[in-house]
Parts: sequence; C-alpha cells; structure tokens
Amino acid sequence: MKSFALTFAAFFPAIVVPVVCSAASYSVVDLGTLGGTFGVALGLNAKGQVTGQATTLAGAVHAFFYDGTMHDLGTFGGSGSAGNGINASGQIAGSAQTVGNAARHAFFYDGTMHQLGTFGGQNSEALGINASGQMTGFADAGNGNHAFLYDAIHGMVDLNTLISPSLGWLLLRGSAINDLGQITGEGLIGGQTHAFVFDGTVHDLGTVSGVGSPSSRGYAINASGQATGSSNDRVFLYDGTMHILGGLGGGAASGYGINANGQVTGGSYISSGSTPTLHAFVYDAAHGMVDLNSLVSPLSGLVLESGGAINDAGQIAGAASIGEEFHAFLLTPVPEPSSLVLCSLAFCAVAAYLSCRRLRRRAT
Repeated sequence: MKSFALTFAAFFPAIVVPVVCSAASYSVVDLGTLGGTFGVALGLNAKGQVTGQATTLAGAVHAFFYDGTMHDLGTFGGSGSAGNGINASGQIAGSAQTVGNAARHAFFYDGTMHQLGTFGGQNSEALGINASGQMTGFADAGNGNHAFLYDAIHGMVDLNTLISPSLGWLLLRGSAINDLGQITGEGLIGGQTHAFVFDGTVHDLGTVSGVGSPSSRGYAINASGQATGSSNDRVFLYDGTMHILGGLGGGAASGYGINANGQVTGGSYISSGSTPTLHAFVYDAAHGMVDLNSLVSPLSGLVLESGGAINDAGQIAGAASIGEEFHAFLLTPVPEPSSLVLCSLAFCAVAAYLSCRRLRRRAT
C-alpha cells in the first residue's frame, strides 16, 4: 500500500498539471439572424440572454433579444435599430430610427421600447445598462455628442453637467456602466481622445504611444471598476494602471467585454499574409490572449471574428462569418477535464486501496 501511495504521489502532478494549465474549450451556438444574412451579438447577461442587431427577411437591420429564440424588437417607425446592452432582468439599452429615418433615438426596452430623446440635437444611442436600469450612451447636444447617464427618476443627464468645466474634459460617449454606477467611455482632454472612468469624478485612463496621435477609448467595465477598450489599436486592461494586452499578431485589436474575473473578449487581426483577418479572442491572466477559433470545434463552420461581451460564467457573445453570411454566436465554456481527471484518479486510488485491503485480509 505504501508503494502504491508513493507511485500515485509521483505521477499525480504529471497527469494533472497539463490538463489544469490548458485554456477552456467552448460549445458554440449559432444564433443566426432575423431572416436575413447578417447578425451580430453586442450584449450578454448572466442568464445567457443576448441582444444585438440582425437583418430581417426584408433586409432591414433590427435590434434583437435572444432567449433561445431570436425576437425582433422593431423600431420607432424607421428602418433600423440596435440592441447594445442587456441586464439580468432582460432590460435592453439601444437605439432605433424614427419615422422616415429622420433621426435615431436611444431606447430603454422592458418588453416595450421607450424612446429617450436627445439633448436638443438629432440623434442619441444607449450603449450600456446595469442591474438597476441605469443606462449610458451619447446624445446630440446640437454642437456634438455628449455622454449621458439615464435613470427612471432623473431621465437623461449630460455627464458634462456633473463635472467641473475647469477640468478641461468634454465627455463624448459612455460605453458601459456597472452596478455601482461607474461608467467608462471616451472624451476629449487637451485636444486628444482619452478613455475615462466616471464615478462622480473623471479618471483619465491615459493612452499608449503608437502611430499617429495617442488616443484611447473605453468599451466595457466590470463590477470591480476594471475597464477594457483600445489605445492606439491595442487592447488594454485598466485596473488603476493601463496594461496593454497585445494582440493575435496581425495589428489592430480592441477589447469589447470584461467580466468580474478579469477575462476580456474582443477582436484582433491575425497574421495571415496580405489579407487582414479579424478573429475573436479571450484573455485571462493565466493564459494570455487566445484565439477563440482554437477553442471551438471547426465543425461548426463558423469563423469567430469578434467577441462583443462576456459574462461572469465565461459565456461569450459576438459575431462570426459562416460562408458568405455573418451570424451572431454564443459560446459556453465546456467544463475543463481536470475535474473529471481528479475524480477518476480519486476513484482509482480508492479502488486500489480497497483491493489492497482485500488482498491483505486474504493473506492473513
């Protein structure tokens, strides 16, 4: 029995470590479209419900809600709409065109599409929503777009009215909002476009050097206030400091979603000769940036091009090409085999122990 234990202890790490250190694989669901040939997922909640936009049979691009079935959210009488963010209650932030496509207005959807209006200009769009139904986005103020914060009590509030003009900021766009009400987005400071986090105070996320004028944009924020986006065509993760995550070897890359575990998803060009090819990625601290196409079965027929959102369970929603069409997708992590391996080894150990005990009893 002692020799068995020593042998088991010696081989256990060699068997388990390679399994534990491998990136998770995913099952993939093709969400399809609304009858046309185009679909993209932009928002994902904890229940695996998805929102985005897709073409109808008539060719119009409409916002959708997916809960196992694609539901067309319609418009405000115009031809197009988009769903950009979704919370755990299934409430959606987006935008839709008005009659005659005269304007495009932000909406709040809770089973009915509610129009939010603008700051006096023509267009607006809601991009992010949290568990309380607070939303952020941008609205035309007559002299350009201004970032906003919306809630049911105060309506749509210009974020620029909540900060001192002496700071020199013009907040242009709120991209995402977490359950604490922290917002990330982009604004102008010193004539440059910088990503920010707003929590009552504006925090400049800075930029990294690159070709042309330094710039950055924040696209997603998690419950801890970590943010992701792009700076000079490179993915960043901000946790009080801007960390550049790199790419998949082909140039421009951007992070579009981040979860509570610090996993990031987005899109990055890969190195593929002279033809630019965009691939979806997932990043975590243990594995770095991994091409999602290497983690799904090629039998799906999908080429995953961009990860639009990631929830705390690690599910990812985004967009993929399939033949000549473009479809929304939903990935779900497949349980890593490490737990199965450990269970099998434990079972074998118990079985060996019992077998040894039986042999020893017979011998005595």
